[in-house]
Amino acid sequence: MKYEITIDKPVEGNGHIDLRRLVQLADIISKVAEGALQLRLRGVSITAGRKQAKLDDALRIDLVGVKKGSTRLMVECATLGETLKGVQFDAFRHEGQLQLAEQTPMSLFMNTFNDALDGTSNKEFLDKPLLNQLVAFKKVFRAPEEAFRVSNEGRTKELVVKKDSLKQIAVLEESLPEPERIVLQGTVDLLQHSSSRIRVKGPDGVMDGFLSDDLDRSEVAQFWTKEATVMGLVHFRPGGRRTIEVQRIYPVEQGEDYFAKHRKGEDTERQIERQLREKGGRNLAKSVVGQWPGDEDFDFLIGQLTA
Repeated sequence: MKYEITIDKPVEGNGHIDLRRLVQLADIISKVAEGALQLRLRGVSITAGRKQAKLDDALRIDLVGVKKGSTRLMVECATLGETLKGVQFDAFRHEGQLQLAEQTPMSLFMNTFNDALDGTSNKEFLDKPLLNQLVAFKKVFRAPEEAFRVSNEGRTKELVVKKDSLKQIAVLEESLPEPERIVLQGTVDLLQHSSSRIRVKGPDGVMDGFLSDDLDRSEVAQFWTKEATVMGLVHFRPGGRRTIEVQRIYPVEQGEDYFAKHRKGEDTERQIERQLREKGGRNLAKSVVGQWPGDEDFDFLIGQLTA
């Protein structure tokens, strides 16, 4: 699919672009596209594991020409349906995702930016790391009067970015908390058509999430549809949405039915503080909440919970 990136009033002159600026532009577009795709496939835009090799082809964007009339960069890329072989797109339609198979890396970039700039959108497919990448677009500007426009013959809503417009995205990014350590108990279900997307049903309701790359899928399989103690990171998104990155799963006995004693109105940290206070301990959660990445040993934390 063909796209046109136009730089209005470029400092280099019409039809010209500094190679260093071109590298910055390509890097940010690629990172936003990758983050937007990861958010749809896994639930968060950035993970600690390596990028899957099969995503390389899916995220490929080719520069095919530069034209005058301001500075116009002509780029092309294929749809995800053509490049992401073996992905069950049906698995994500329950989230209201719109035609992911027909999206391209460029359309993901455009839609993500437009979503962040639109004050009326529900911002379902945004999170803190992805918003941070959008704010980084300010590095591409060389003068306050410049503007970037991205279009593809009307198939996707045209994107217009000015440097001042990035301020509202920065405000949204700063309003979201950093990822926090979390321990919870509930029934763990594997979502249909997915090897990593899960759903934890606990006393507070349902939380969607995904399995960390470090977890052995075969070992985790024993917990499907059963009560378990889940430990990991909770990622926050606009609108109060949360996604848990599951890093460890234990049999419920190792938590001594810890969260089965849930009290209404308590969040996870307060529950840990109350339970440990009753046992004469201290709240270790406060020493780990908000740390990203963290070096805490989960076995040590479990040991404190069951001491």
